[in-house]
Amino acid sequence: SVTSNQMFFSIDDGVHNFSKFFKFYKTGKFAINGSSPNEPAAELDVDGIARLTPQTGAPASPVTGMIAVADGTTWDPAAKGGTPDPYPAFYDGNAWVAMA
Repeated sequence: SVTSNQMFFSIDDGVHNFSKFFKFYKTGKFAINGSSPNEPAAELDVDGIARLTPQTGAPASPVTGMIAVADGTTWDPAAKGGTPDPYPAFYDGNAWVAMA
């Protein structure tokens, strides 16, 4: 359901009997395909799988808490030796730290 405190976008393909949606709340929170009718506890709530494209270099203006995927070859913040396998990295406010 939608209240006056939300902006809601929905699409239904007409075949699978379900719709996909985005909900923006006046509090700044954002939900993607959430199953709860209540405002999410987190600022970004994703009910599904998020895909992050591997990056060839560190983001230009990182902020504490940012997550990115290093390509493992051109950008290798954990110095894993140029592994060709991408891996997630977290910016702790000082450096990028490998998450895997």
